[in-house]
Amino acid sequence: MTGLLDLFRRLRKGQCCPVCQKPDWCLVQLVGSEPMAAICQRIESPHRRGEAGWLHQLQDELPRVSNLRWSVDLRVGFDPAAIRDMSARAELAHRRLVERGPLERLAAELGVSPASLLRLRAGCNADSLWFPMENGRGAVVGIRTRRPNGEKRSIKGSTNGLFVPDHLQAKPRLFIAEGPTDTAALLSVGLEAVGRPSCAGGSRMLRWLIHEATPERVVVVADGDAAGHRGAWILARELRLHCRDVRVISPPDGIKDAREWVRRGAQTADVELSVASAAPVALEIRGGGR
Repeated sequence: MTGLLDLFRRLRKGQCCPVCQKPDWCLVQLVGSEPMAAICQRIESPHRRGEAGWLHQLQDELPRVSNLRWSVDLRVGFDPAAIRDMSARAELAHRRLVERGPLERLAAELGVSPASLLRLRAGCNADSLWFPMENGRGAVVGIRTRRPNGEKRSIKGSTNGLFVPDHLQAKPRLFIAEGPTDTAALLSVGLEAVGRPSCAGGSRMLRWLIHEATPERVVVVADGDAAGHRGAWILARELRLHCRDVRVISPPDGIKDAREWVRRGAQTADVELSVASAAPVALEIRGGGR
């Protein structure tokens, strides 16, 4: 992993991915200020790099990249000391949010219920909202931050993880959203949900969680863009091996994500109708050639 970090870095403040032109989730290799390559989570290429996305070579000559192998989110050897530190920082931020009183205001600004933020153990630090990320087995491995302008980052030392509410009741059905605020929106209308870190991340941790929780049905809620749909279907096909009934739904046309859907007035019945209209994902078994 150290060798990889020598090549690629998370996008810096004010910087966009040179492939998809988005300011978050992708990685870029820079020589000075010149982008040499990017691993993009939204735009496909022939070179998939695990859950990190797809490798795009941006210059004619790109030493040390062609043989790069990388998998993100799949590390299981989390440092216990780092986990304790992340957990303590997340708990301190959560107490700050509850005791200093901005909970109601921040919930109203997001269009979600205060109870949903409490269940996600949300916290605050200065002007940022903090959401702890778990590894699917209860350990806090990172903290996602969200500023008032919508800018999303992770604090230094974080590993991507899942947004898991307290007292999750995954039976008989579990919804999977993209990001913490979409998860909060689904919780706000009475649906049991967890969040993945991005449209292409967290699949292994979700498999762990589903193996333990054994829901009878899993519903993946896709964002309204092409990357969101693609990532949702990739995840749904993987999870079909671990759950008998997996479905994919998305907000109505013109609505970008679950949070906007709820802010526009969606209730439990609206989401239920989408679930009932969605066909279960077929189990795909592919045989290798002899």
